[in-house]
Amino acid sequence: MAKHKVEDIRTVALVGHGGVGKTSLADALLFTAKAVDRRGSVDEGSSVSDFDDEEKKRKFSIDTTVLHLEHKGKQVYLLDTPGYPDFVGGALSALNAVENAVMVVSAPNGIQVNTRRMFKEAGKRELARMVVLNKLDADNIDFAALVATLRDNFGKGCVLFNAPNGTGAKLSGVVSLLNPPAGASSPIDLNAARSQLIDAVVEADEELMMKYLDEGTVSAEELASALPKAIASGSCIPIFCTSAKKDVGIAELLEGITQFVLSPAQGRKRVLVQKDGTGTKEVPLEARADGPFVAQVFKTLSDKFVGNLSFLCPRRSPATSSRSPRSRTCTSATRSARRRTSATCRGCRSRRRCSAWRSNRRRAATSRRSPAPCRRSPTRTQPSTSTATRRPRRWSSPA
Repeated sequence: MAKHKVEDIRTVALVGHGGVGKTSLADALLFTAKAVDRRGSVDEGSSVSDFDDEEKKRKFSIDTTVLHLEHKGKQVYLLDTPGYPDFVGGALSALNAVENAVMVVSAPNGIQVNTRRMFKEAGKRELARMVVLNKLDADNIDFAALVATLRDNFGKGCVLFNAPNGTGAKLSGVVSLLNPPAGASSPIDLNAARSQLIDAVVEADEELMMKYLDEGTVSAEELASALPKAIASGSCIPIFCTSAKKDVGIAELLEGITQFVLSPAQGRKRVLVQKDGTGTKEVPLEARADGPFVAQVFKTLSDKFVGNLSFLCPRRSPATSSRSPRSRTCTSATRSARRRTSATCRGCRSRRRCSAWRSNRRRAATSRRSPAPCRRSPTRTQPSTSTATRRPRRWSSPA
């Protein structure tokens, strides 16, 4: 059986413009979840995501990297995407494999070109969206104006989930708006920000909205239980505040990803187009662990030592699978077939001249057994010992 249920799986793509800190954020999440023993660094060339020599040299991502971690029983798959427009194809293909898109925005630079495009593309695919304000430890940041710019560009549903406890060199932590502590300091009004969060969450739940209108307040537990539904409907786009280099807000972001983002069972339903006689028909795919295996290839990597690696995003997995239902590569069968077809015949030590080997070559590529050797005796290694059947040698007389 699969190790994790479909409801316990989270697929997240980190998207945004280049240089906003997506890779540093991924390294910080891996280290916080104890998926790695040593935290990677882009500047030092030890990042888990940017492992290619060209990426280490240029210090930015060129291709999408698939990462995974486990936190509180939830299996999280992170797709670290490139941010510069020259490599936007990798980021667009990553959006097809996830249910959640996290828009990483640099606090000093604000909203940039590729951030707008990724936000629109995630909306077209009906993905759940979140925003991460990174690099809040930089100087000269007008936090209130930055949040107002996000709401003007991404809509009124873009609300703060937590707020920084200071900015720049004074940044020491974040304050949760679900239940803000008394006397907490922040660059913005925490009560007004919490009211915006409540308005965005109760919009997706009629019962909670009626209670809020009658009583005028909503508890933190009720907000937390209704938040995934609000994120799925698009009425709420939570904003998380972080600083990847100072490790501020990373634990809160990890908690938010595991608790509030959508699982494959809650995400958008995919449709499979099948040929039906002369036409086609659409078959809805449900993310469950039974039925035939259906997957989508979202990335193909060419390695000079291994060959072509195709990364699959399963939409429906068999219940007898013992591997993880969200990360597979079809390489073992290909390598085994190449290994079987490249060997020589065990009977005659030949491959090109052996008729038995040529006839069994295609069969060996699809079966698990090596082809049977022909009945010819190996040449050179086992010469015939019968003198009666040995043909006499012909010697030419010297001229």
